[in-house]
Amino acid sequence: MKSRLRSIRIASAALLFAFLPPLAHATKDVPFVPTSDEVAVAMLKLAGVGPADHVIDLGSGDGRIVIAAAKQFGASGLGVEVVPDLVAKSIANAKRAGVEAKVKFVEQDLFQASLAAATVVTLYLMPDVNLKLRPSLLELKAGTRIVSHDWDMGDWKPDRTVSVEGWGAKRGVRRTSNLHLWVVPGDFDGLWCGEGNATGTRIVLNQEYQRATATVSNVRGVHFIEAKIDAARLSSTGGEGQLTAEEKDGQMHVRTAGGPLAHLAGTSFTKSCCGSCAY
Repeated sequence: MKSRLRSIRIASAALLFAFLPPLAHATKDVPFVPTSDEVAVAMLKLAGVGPADHVIDLGSGDGRIVIAAAKQFGASGLGVEVVPDLVAKSIANAKRAGVEAKVKFVEQDLFQASLAAATVVTLYLMPDVNLKLRPSLLELKAGTRIVSHDWDMGDWKPDRTVSVEGWGAKRGVRRTSNLHLWVVPGDFDGLWCGEGNATGTRIVLNQEYQRATATVSNVRGVHFIEAKIDAARLSSTGGEGQLTAEEKDGQMHVRTAGGPLAHLAGTSFTKSCCGSCAY
């Protein structure tokens, strides 16, 4: 993909790989600090976890987040943990909780884990590890929810942050945790060429995570809009005219439009693979 969003991802990955230790050692540098039960449940609530979800917890420790997802929210889950004793403990805890049929725990470097099946990813890692994971997280299906305990993702700002009080690592000590939620944005970045009633219209979208600016041009003129991206849905937030659209498989379908863009309502656009539109 030659879009600006993909360039951001690749640049981020290249910079981080240059300064961080090899993958084989990175997961072993993440200490096991258990998430309190209150915070674990709050993370799952923030992600809106339900029976249709598959939760992957990276650095799953004793398995409590994945087990809570299954027992309290009906979800399936996978815990990825590099420490063998913690994997064994997680399996025993899942059996004790009666959810062993819904969850699985594997001994694996979290950077090697396949995340494709996830609808929710949970993290309680270190800041540099979050950043190292970020390019892979951005490649997940639009709408995948990611929740991190305490640590953020650098310039990829969360969609929502909440504060929760729970027990700390030391017995009897209460602490406030910040929980961050991101929803993976769809890939709207690039040139879109109008079809049907929109033939002759070009939309150039410059995307940075959940935000985008767009230039819409045709024989009627050139118009600029600002937009936000929520999963696979784009909605204008300012500029000249209103527009909402959904992206699927390289097609952008305009659902509503207003102002000088009103004529685009109900039209479709195809993403250009070569940087130009053939009219």
